[in-house]
Amino acid sequence: MINNQKINNSQALILNNSNTRLFKIYKYTIYALSFIISFIIFLKTMNPSSFGYDTTWFHIQVTELAVGQTTGFPLAFLLGKLFTFLPFGTIAYKLNMFSVFWGAATVTVFVMIISNLLKKEYYIALISTLFFSFFKFFWIQTNRFEVYTLNTFLVGLVILFGIYWIQSKKNKYLYLYYLFIGFSLTNHPLSLFLLPALVLFPVFVDWREVLKPKKVFIIIALIAAPLLLYLYIPIRSFQGHGDIKTLKQFIDYITGSKWKQQFGFKSFEIIKRQIQGYLYPLKSDFNIPALIILIIGEVMLFLKNRKYFFLMLVLLVSYLIPLYLYESHASDFYIIFMITLLIIPFAFGLYYIKEAIIYLFKKIRRQISLKNNLASSKEEISPEKINNKAENIVKSNKNKKDLDQKASDEISIQSIKHRKIKTIFLICFFALISILPIQLCAFNYRVVDKSRDTMIYDYWKTIITEMKKNSVLITSSKSSNVAFYLTKFEFNKNIEIKIGLNEKKLMNYVKENFGKKNIYFNQVYLPPLAPYFELKQIGYEIFWKDYKELLGTFEIINYKQNVDFILSDKIINMKFGEEKVLYYIIKNHSKSDLLNVDSIELKLPKNLKLIGMDESQSDIKDMPGRAQGAFMWTSGPYVLDPAKELKVAVKIKAVAPGNDIIGFRVTTMNIFETAPEIEVIIH
Repeated sequence: MINNQKINNSQALILNNSNTRLFKIYKYTIYALSFIISFIIFLKTMNPSSFGYDTTWFHIQVTELAVGQTTGFPLAFLLGKLFTFLPFGTIAYKLNMFSVFWGAATVTVFVMIISNLLKKEYYIALISTLFFSFFKFFWIQTNRFEVYTLNTFLVGLVILFGIYWIQSKKNKYLYLYYLFIGFSLTNHPLSLFLLPALVLFPVFVDWREVLKPKKVFIIIALIAAPLLLYLYIPIRSFQGHGDIKTLKQFIDYITGSKWKQQFGFKSFEIIKRQIQGYLYPLKSDFNIPALIILIIGEVMLFLKNRKYFFLMLVLLVSYLIPLYLYESHASDFYIIFMITLLIIPFAFGLYYIKEAIIYLFKKIRRQISLKNNLASSKEEISPEKINNKAENIVKSNKNKKDLDQKASDEISIQSIKHRKIKTIFLICFFALISILPIQLCAFNYRVVDKSRDTMIYDYWKTIITEMKKNSVLITSSKSSNVAFYLTKFEFNKNIEIKIGLNEKKLMNYVKENFGKKNIYFNQVYLPPLAPYFELKQIGYEIFWKDYKELLGTFEIINYKQNVDFILSDKIINMKFGEEKVLYYIIKNHSKSDLLNVDSIELKLPKNLKLIGMDESQSDIKDMPGRAQGAFMWTSGPYVLDPAKELKVAVKIKAVAPGNDIIGFRVTTMNIFETAPEIEVIIH
């Protein structure tokens, strides 16, 4: 008997261990699937290129470990740098995968959060989290390099460690909780506004356990330690990759002081517009069943787990307040965190709907069993049955075992039947809720799919491909950073890019560098250069609707000829003291357009002296002024009709022997046009 009992206990232990192993396999399979499914789908819709906006600046800055936009993102930059070492794809592809990875990691973390709040409900956790990960405003943040998916991952990890600590009261989870609060502060400034709620949450749960002197000291140190990552900013600045080199610059930079003037209460109208904007995801991606599930979940979270209900509520309010004070409209970037806060109540809604189905099924089963028992009781107490029972008592005793076995078999069959019905109901339930993420994924896929959105990247890649080595590109397009990125990381052609030149600086630059370098320019926001230069278009022309830019790039081949010059002489031979008349005829090259000659410049060598105008021949009678060693007529513009001429005739005198040259040029349309030089020989 004792041996049999030992055998049964051993078998039970083996069965229990087997179930535990199967359960662990199931749990970790769900965790792995949550990451793999979301990662594959996010990667499939990721933009493979660099396409402008802040994303392209991030591609450049992260790769060079430069100092980026205020208030700095040291953790994202350092982690992003690791992605640049992946052995495949371009820099843009690798860094865009950064957001894909942390987006998928966010999904997994929230599956773990829900499965710990709702014991063993791993499938509900998976469905709930996938559903919200396919909201367009979350999904779209995964298709290029940004810091927002890392931010949701870090906050999710903080919540997860908080749950582990509450369930186990182990110090390691409490310390990890506060450590990752510190890390979240090094990724995005909005985490600062979540700090009070997150720091005080464990105190609210169990202040006696948290507020011990030694623990308080460790907690402060753990929150502060990750902030040392901000030293990245002055270090890289002193290494030549930023401009933050004084304490004041550093403080202004990390606090975003240049944006402080935008921070403050706007108006109730703006708040109303923001509320409508932040409610838009509910309108666009929620259907009626999902909205009902969320409402049920919020109610049940409040009833069953109030500390997490209030944590979610306080985090949401803490997050929205600075947005209302800073932004004038709802921003897609910031909706992503709001979406993740809805995952937990939504999962609670699914769980309690499932529990309601099970409860209803059990109640129906009990009612059916009760009716069967009542029917059996009535049948037993009837007189007819009593007489039959008295007459057949011997037979009944004899067949008692058979009847008991039959009754037991009937109960067992009924139990199996009920379990089958219950299983069918649950299978139908899980199949129905599986439709939610599948339907939303299919609905939003085309909207968020940026895998072919490479128009700007392809344009600039074509332009850079066709440009010659050692060239200059002048551009003011909002997409110019894509050209920067390409010349730095995907081409080795030594191309210099000049941005932000106004008309005067542009003309001066071209004058100084023409003939020394191949000069190209993109026409957007620049003055029209066709009147001044002979141009050759390279690549093709596109219209970028995001900024309403018509992008076309041209190579400057030569100065455009607006005038023809006729000279009195090519070579002048003079004796010392001799006088001579020298003239230039300026002719409008165009046969259809007027030409304005703004100024005329004559540069005589030192062995010649200007002694006057030859008024009998010259169309200009006035003597020129003198500036920078040249004679200049600046009382124009001198207007020339199509194909008409302007003659400038001057009297000169040889004042010293020697050989030299005479220079002559005119200014038309803000550029110089130079006449052929005249050689002077004085004996």
